[in-house]
Amino acid sequence: MTLFWRLFLSIFAALLLTGGSMAFISHTLRDIPSSDIDPGGAAVLGRSAGVVSQVLEREGLAGLRDVQRRRLRPLLFEMDGEPVIRAPHFVRQLAEQASPGAPKVWINQGQVLIGPALITFEGRPIKLFLISRAPKGSQPQAPFGLFVLVGTFFAALLSYVLTRIISRRIKRLKRWSQELAVDLNSPAPAELVKRRDELGELTRALGGMAEKIECQLEAQRALTRMVSHEVRTPLTRLKLVLDLMERSDDPKALLQRAHGQIHSLDGLLEQMLTLSRLEANAWAPEIQREHWSERFRGWSQEWREQAQESGVEWQAEVADDLVFAGDETLMHVALDNLVRNALSLSSPGQQLSLAIKPGLEICLQDQAGGIPEDQLTSVLDPFVQGTRASGSTGLGLPIASQIARLHGGQLRLENHGEGLQVRLTLLGLSG
Repeated sequence: MTLFWRLFLSIFAALLLTGGSMAFISHTLRDIPSSDIDPGGAAVLGRSAGVVSQVLEREGLAGLRDVQRRRLRPLLFEMDGEPVIRAPHFVRQLAEQASPGAPKVWINQGQVLIGPALITFEGRPIKLFLISRAPKGSQPQAPFGLFVLVGTFFAALLSYVLTRIISRRIKRLKRWSQELAVDLNSPAPAELVKRRDELGELTRALGGMAEKIECQLEAQRALTRMVSHEVRTPLTRLKLVLDLMERSDDPKALLQRAHGQIHSLDGLLEQMLTLSRLEANAWAPEIQREHWSERFRGWSQEWREQAQESGVEWQAEVADDLVFAGDETLMHVALDNLVRNALSLSSPGQQLSLAIKPGLEICLQDQAGGIPEDQLTSVLDPFVQGTRASGSTGLGLPIASQIARLHGGQLRLENHGEGLQVRLTLLGLSG
């Protein structure tokens, strides 16, 4: 069954149920008009009471069958209103309150009810009512059949209109989703975007999703182009080294160069994998909270040795008792990338200083001359290097930036003094 007919039947059933419930309640709770009985009616009620009493005395309730076939059909009720024999519902409503001392006449939808009269049956008092068809013209009978027919027609018409409106908008949304499958830049239907209901929210959500997918696809295409370019360089160099080894009388002398190119290629692929996992939020961090001061000091000793090999003066200041919710592996990767990048740009005799303060705020300052102001933001993009290329892959700063984002912080670059100042402000991992 299609959505159109599901909506139609649901709305139609709801309207019919609502209309039927209202009709039933109004029919049940309505007031039935009454009037005092006239002398003729009182005489008929009295004679009928005598006849019913004699029949009950001779034959019991079974004897009333012949009497009930007459134009005036007798109905019997206990004094508390409980029926002795089967009776219409509206009579049951009246039987409890009606008093034999003040008989009345009720006219209800083509039926006339008079009573009650008091008779005796099996030693207990019984209320007697007489019911018959009303004379023509005394009360017009309500055309309930026509009411039901007209009500059903309008319920069906309203259900069709509402279902048509809803399903048409859903079909429009479906067509747009099919267009998105071909072109993610396909514009959303204006009439749906402006809506303030769930359909409008769904349309805007789909539009936002399409924009994000398009951005991700473009980023993947750009990454593929850059990767193909970056990977080609070490592969070309490796191929050149292998060609030289084939023609060389001493190929072992070139073996170290080949290993160096393989190591560069392996490092590039490892950094690309790390960056892709961070951008896709696919890294499952292991939260560490204490002993960060000891960790930073241990890493600082490693960087001091690297700086000494490059002839760079290393200074480090690490605060005591640092408490921070972070991933040890990621933090080491981020800081190691920043330090290696600074060392690759620094010249012998220059100074490189690291300060780690509570909070957690990390500041790395070099004397390598800085970078142009218009490149302070772009160098955070993958494979983008400043005018002073360091020979690196161009992934160190983007990886550090993504790690900062994962830790609720950010990476900022600014020219300060004789070089570049890198500030890493972190709030910590959640959880």
